[in-house]
Amino acid sequence: ITNKLWHEGEEGKNTLEFIDIKGGLEYFDPTAAAWKDAEADGIVERNESGNLTRTFDAGEGILFRLAGSAE
Repeated sequence: ITNKLWHEGEEGKNTLEFIDIKGGLEYFDPTAAAWKDAEADGIVERNESGNLTRTFDAGEGILFRLAGSAE
């Protein structure tokens, strides 16, 4: 997922809500060359509805997959 906005500051931020993902998300950490738990590492957080959310800065991107997906 990539935020294609290029504006600086708050104007360039974009928040994504992952709906009905109960099992969690993993993200690819290129430094470790491994999939990691996105919620445990603070990459995403649960909102008041129980859905995972992530706010992306301008130009930021992260590769996600559903937790437990095959390697």
